Amino acid sequence: MSSLITKLGSYLVRARQLLRYLSASSDEHSRLTLLPGVLVDTNGIALLRERGFDIGLQDKANKVFDWLSGYLAYPKEFDAIRMSIQS
Repeated sequence: MSSLITKLGSYLVRARQLLRYLSASSDEHSRLTLLPGVLVDTNGIALLRERGFDIGLQDKANKVFDWLSGYLAYPKEFDAIRMSIQS
């Protein structure tokens, strides 16, 4: 049994290594680079605006962004809100 637990533990460690967060950006020579971590400021909503998407779609994207930001910062509080809405 302990060898199974050890093997499972090593699989979980490897899975974490494979599933780490990466962000893509361009360097000073406009070459695409992958760096560990996530973007602090995403550009998806700005791209909607730059490409002329409807203002209503931009508003919805901003609402989703705000909700997701709050959820990631305080998941337990948002779960309570979600549960109260569903009941």
